[in-house]
Amino acid sequence: MSLRKKNEKESLDCNSDLLVYRAIKNETFESENITRDRFFVSLSRVQDSPSYEPSQILMAPYGFYSGRPIIGQCTPIRGGIYLSAAPREAIVIDERYGVLEEIFQSLYTYYQGFPDAKKAIRENVLTDIFVLVQERIRFDPDRLYQYLRRKEIKVDQKIALDIIIELGFGAARHQVLLAAYLLERFKNLGMLRGTFRINSESTHPSLEDEQLLYTSSSGYTSLLDPLSNSKINKQEMASKPLAPTANIRASGLDDIVLH
Repeated sequence: MSLRKKNEKESLDCNSDLLVYRAIKNETFESENITRDRFFVSLSRVQDSPSYEPSQILMAPYGFYSGRPIIGQCTPIRGGIYLSAAPREAIVIDERYGVLEEIFQSLYTYYQGFPDAKKAIRENVLTDIFVLVQERIRFDPDRLYQYLRRKEIKVDQKIALDIIIELGFGAARHQVLLAAYLLERFKNLGMLRGTFRINSESTHPSLEDEQLLYTSSSGYTSLLDPLSNSKINKQEMASKPLAPTANIRASGLDDIVLH
């Protein structure tokens, strides 16, 4: 976990959420110092897919994929689908499968044991969530890649975030999405006054460097940066291809990979 706090106020720039349709094109990196908009890149990759449907509504400015609103930097998380800029699985955030709801309820119940639950949440929940996501989803992208290959998960095939949580390991995108989901739940209950977003900027060649930024009501910004916090060789982490076809043969939560 990497936390960054600033004294100056930072406002969320969500203009790209509304302007993303102005020009979608493919871009290439020549060095890892070039900054790309991860959501722009992901839309460039799926814009011609029959599963993609454009939209101009405020709640789904990036459009829909397989009937679900695409998650962007300032969009709702619950019920959405996250498309990686790198050619990876499509991650569904849907609490009906039980794991996400169980995690939230466990954390919410924990805070009810405090004399002032709302105060305890505002003072502690951000750090607690950042620690929790790293415990529930260990940062191990290579192991995840092997799992996806073994299950023959193809690019942009839907897989519930619950699956990754149950596996116990994943990549930056999974930690960030779980943290965003939990923050959104507490914020929707009126227990948090701050704002959060998934950082749209990507500087790593693999495009797998998702970050979550949370800005408190007083202007302090905290950063969840799984890749920078990891001990892997970041120079060698490459974007590896997934299997071109899917052939899921498993039980339990694996049965809801496709839905």
